[in-house]
Amino acid sequence: MFNNNGRLLASAAYLATRGWKSCDVITRAKRELIEAGFIHETVKGHRPNKASWYAVTWQTLDRLPGYDAGAAESFQRGAYQHTQPLKNTLLKPSRGARSGAIAPSGGTTHKDAAPSGGAISTNQTTPLHRLTETL
Repeated sequence: MFNNNGRLLASAAYLATRGWKSCDVITRAKRELIEAGFIHETVKGHRPNKASWYAVTWQTLDRLPGYDAGAAESFQRGAYQHTQPLKNTLLKPSRGARSGAIAPSGGTTHKDAAPSGGAISTNQTTPLHRLTETL
């Protein structure tokens, strides 16, 4: 087991070697993780080359030298359990606020369930086990 919870890095330079390209995305992700209580900042980074350190809150904070004053005392294990879920206001239904239920575009009917005239009625459904038998 690692003993570095409190010295975890999430800087743009560190994450660039792992495929992360956008500094803006990294900054927003860190902010959301902190606000949701999933990570805790133990050292505040500064220019020119001092990276912030973080700890995940589902693990115990490792008592390591170098934390900012008060960082260890303000760490709360399981902090994510005590916060309200974040609402992503950027997500909007593609058909507006009154979007219908999620279903296949042709409805939930199967060709065996079609009325005799050949028209498909979306009111008739076929149980899932019958659909998989015909495949």
